[in-house]
Amino acid sequence: LRAIHWYATSQRQVELENQLINLITTIETLLTPRDGNPIRTAIAEAVAILLEQGVKNRKNLKKRVQDFYSMRSAVSHGGKKIIL
Repeated sequence: LRAIHWYATSQRQVELENQLINLITTIETLLTPRDGNPIRTAIAEAVAILLEQGVKNRKNLKKRVQDFYSMRSAVSHGGKKIIL
């Protein structure tokens, strides 16, 4: 239910930065590891396993999700504001 809330909120955002934060939070809500592993890597791997087939495709998607997560962190923690 929390993931649905964050996704719906993302769809109402005017600024891309806020939409990115909400969408990453949606993914975090569903895929955050319970064992204390690094969240960025665990989420990127989970997304890649769920959405891609083949090692090469999964590695590419994992890298892309990690890049999105880095952008989210930069926006959220004040390092960067503009998402193109």
